[in-house]
Amino acid sequence: MGASNSPGSRESKKRWHRENFVRSREITRAWKAANPGAIAKYNIAYKSTTKKQTPKWADMTAINEIYRQAQERGMTVDHIVPLRGRSVCGLHVHYNLNIVTHEENAAKGNRF
Repeated sequence: MGASNSPGSRESKKRWHRENFVRSREITRAWKAANPGAIAKYNIAYKSTTKKQTPKWADMTAINEIYRQAQERGMTVDHIVPLRGRSVCGLHVHYNLNIVTHEENAAKGNRF
């Protein structure tokens, strides 16, 4: 049994979530309902990072249009180069944004 199959490994967790999608979603929703402060804290941190990574010259009209289109399609907005990556940090500008499904965005995580 390799490291990728060990009980706590990233791959085994991803596999469990794929195989138990509905149960995983229920667990996540229950946790969010029980921990509203944690969600609020995350949202504040994300907005703070986004604000710090938005240059003054950013085209806010284009950025807002991308978010509007994503919401209209029931999708999410992904930063191609993450705002808080391990090896590189991107900017919150329209050409660093991509409209993707929630699953695609979650699978990518905070990686470039």
